[in-house]
Amino acid sequence: MFFISLLCIIERCFVLRIGIIHPQLGLGGGGEIVASRIARALTEIGYEARIYAITFSGGDDIAEAARLIGSSDVKVIYREPSKMLRMLEDRVFKGRLQRLKRLMMFKQLYPTARGESDILIDTGTNMLTKTDAVYIHFLRIGAAVFSAILFSVLAVFIASMLMFLLSLIDRHLDQMSQ
Repeated sequence: MFFISLLCIIERCFVLRIGIIHPQLGLGGGGEIVASRIARALTEIGYEARIYAITFSGGDDIAEAARLIGSSDVKVIYREPSKMLRMLEDRVFKGRLQRLKRLMMFKQLYPTARGESDILIDTGTNMLTKTDAVYIHFLRIGAAVFSAILFSVLAVFIASMLMFLLSLIDRHLDQMSQ
């Protein structure tokens, strides 16, 4: 009985901080709705939920996120895109290579989110990432599961190599600008 009482006291004193990484929250699609509903449900049962996102369009993204979430208890932490990500958005992505773009955004958000969260959930990359839980949209059963996992692992490896090369370029650009 003593241990049960002690656990109840500890549980009341400690609020679990749960971070949700959803790189592009302002899009207003199915994944964004899932992220916002998870965050709202967690806050309703007493946890501290934070959504981490990157904004390219500033106020429009933030307004759309507020509309989706519909709760002032959920904190949305926005970050500006890195110089490299901004350059790639302007010159390369333009509606293409969205998986790579989301992975690069995830890479930018991950260190902050991991440091500020006890549990971390990824709802935005649609790939296996180094979080505690991952929401993968439209995963099919059977052979498709295997191929999706294999594709995710290969894509993460290729994207990691590309991000490494891009970070070298970014570092070189920073040195040149100084």
